[in-house]
Amino acid sequence: MASSSNTSNASNVHTNTRTGQRRPHTKSSTGCTQCKDRRVKCDEVRPSCTRCSRRNAPCSYLSEVSNNTANNSPIASSVQSSPITSEFDDENTRALELKLMHQYLTSTSIVLAQDSTDITFHSHVTFKHALSNPFLLDAILATAAIHLSTVEPDKTQFWIRTALQYHNRAITGLNDALKDPSSSDSDALSLSSMCMVTNCLSLSGKRLGGEEVDAVTELIGTRKLLGGVILCLNQTIIGAGGLRNGTFEIWRDQQLSNSLNPNDTVSKNFLTHLDSTNPVPGHLGVYFSQFSNFAEYQVKNDEFYHTTLRRIKEMSTYVESLTSEYKEDYQNSCTLLLAAMDIFKSNRGIIIAWPTLINEFMVTLLQTGDNIASLIFIHYGVALYLSTLHCFSKGAGKHLVETLSMALEVKCPEWIEVLNWARASVLRDM
Repeated sequence: MASSSNTSNASNVHTNTRTGQRRPHTKSSTGCTQCKDRRVKCDEVRPSCTRCSRRNAPCSYLSEVSNNTANNSPIASSVQSSPITSEFDDENTRALELKLMHQYLTSTSIVLAQDSTDITFHSHVTFKHALSNPFLLDAILATAAIHLSTVEPDKTQFWIRTALQYHNRAITGLNDALKDPSSSDSDALSLSSMCMVTNCLSLSGKRLGGEEVDAVTELIGTRKLLGGVILCLNQTIIGAGGLRNGTFEIWRDQQLSNSLNPNDTVSKNFLTHLDSTNPVPGHLGVYFSQFSNFAEYQVKNDEFYHTTLRRIKEMSTYVESLTSEYKEDYQNSCTLLLAAMDIFKSNRGIIIAWPTLINEFMVTLLQTGDNIASLIFIHYGVALYLSTLHCFSKGAGKHLVETLSMALEVKCPEWIEVLNWARASVLRDM
């Protein structure tokens, strides 16, 4: 529901001033975003309130309504419980959305990519589909807002709140599209579901109302979402054999071929040149090579990777020594996590997907507070943080480690050394 305007009446203002009467103060929950950030009263004049007009500052209004959308799809069931959905005042969001689009195309698409092909995929294919599918556009605007929350620290809360608004609006749109997928753009559904994963990982623990969010509940929701992504992608590229046959790259390249102008080779050649002239491919080469301490970053990143790998191997050895009715489940989970770490440098996404690869019973054990399951998921949390360390979606790994380690510290004080290592690991920021 659009927020109502309480336009000031000039004559009343002058009358109150002359008689010395104080105007009644009514706290409003529908003031502009900028006044809310500054914790000052907003008179809600449209299109720009008085305070913003005097400061020559942008003025935008975000209103909140409850999200009652329900859907039985894997994607919808994992995200429909999000606390709010939003409606934006179109007159006041054009500048905001232009900024978010610019951020996504010039920076976020680079940070999310693994190589130059990925950069082109995010900036061309995803954006092209977004222009004709509002739910995908809302999803990538949320991603851009999340990114801005990390590069504009003085406006972090504003950008997080903006991201949550767009994220929830994307959820509503995606749920509506999934009700009749045969009439929807299947490629846009797949692209949107992938954006949702990034957004859910990044917004872990974030809620507008400030209420506490359970890390395990979020993990279960993300696991369902990942399952929905895999299902959606398999259906999208089923003609090529599905994801299980490793054909995501084929689908991606087909999408690129359909989206790019064959006469425009400048962008492609430039990105390929960057790949060939930097010590690491893709976004890392593009983004980090400009810094004088790039070599130091590489050393620290490699050290973090090898330390995490060693710790997971030590945990796996410990699990092998156990006598437990769940030992096989523990071992299989450790084996899959080690396998994901082995190919981590060429495929970071496998770490993110690990919860979908393990036995569902392991998630049940985690929910019941099983100590060994919690220990395994703590190591996964560190690996997840490592896999997203270079970008902005570090929230989920950090939230999971901090939550589980605090509970285990009480129950298993003999594990304090490894718990302290895990907590210190998710505080890194290189």
